[in-house]
Amino acid sequence: MSNVNDFVIENGVLKSYNGSKTTIEIPDEVTSIAANAFAGTGITSLDLHGGIATISSSAFQNCKSLTTVKLNEGTTFIDALAFNGSPVASLTLPESLTTIGKQAFQNTALTGDIVLPSKVARINDQAFAGNSAMATITLPATLANLGEGVFKGCKALTTITIDAANTAYKVKETGVVTTIDGATALAYPVASANASVVDAEITKVGAYTFENATNLTTITLDNCVDFGDYSLSNTSVAELSVKGAVGRYVASKNAKLTALTVDGNEVPVGIAQNCAALTTFT
Repeated sequence: MSNVNDFVIENGVLKSYNGSKTTIEIPDEVTSIAANAFAGTGITSLDLHGGIATISSSAFQNCKSLTTVKLNEGTTFIDALAFNGSPVASLTLPESLTTIGKQAFQNTALTGDIVLPSKVARINDQAFAGNSAMATITLPATLANLGEGVFKGCKALTTITIDAANTAYKVKETGVVTTIDGATALAYPVASANASVVDAEITKVGAYTFENATNLTTITLDNCVDFGDYSLSNTSVAELSVKGAVGRYVASKNAKLTALTVDGNEVPVGIAQNCAALTTFT
């Protein structure tokens, strides 16, 4: 059991941990965890009591031995970078959770099938990016705000599922996650066996959406006029056409790309960087 003197606590906020134990028990008086409170410490497992509503930014960032995290009923808010860079492989989230901040679980070690709690309403940019062994994820009906690049670098992700009752987002037959009107593409399971995305409904592709989708040999988005950074990077397509607002490195690292058409007055930054097979650029 942790000694209360191992913690700095002010008005219910746990400011820092000064102990040496790797398994800790948070005092009952704590209602929130401050920014950077445990960042870089050697803790190996975490079981937060339900009286802790908020986990602030970078609270458990880069805890290189932290593999098990259990958050109990009562926690509602996980801020940006909260567990970023910590090798969390076992994660228990409470039904009370509503918000997952930017890059909160980026570069952790989540594996297998992840089901998010039924009250989650907001998942910010790159929240789960870099979890290279995560296979599937299920998003709830309550989800109303989904950021860009949420699953960036999740190279084993084969399926994204959204509760059919969700009124903000849907998953198309191709596996693409879009807004409910089908116009904005925000995510794609890059390990899907699907080889083709042909969609005339999509008008905007968020940053990183199709990045690393190496099974895709065809991406045709005739009515898309807004391409986010890296949105079509590192696929297996041979031909691409983009127009309108084109972000940085949109078609980069496409090793099999031979023909690229850019409809615009300027060549976007890094549009075809590391496309060694490219022979036709118009």
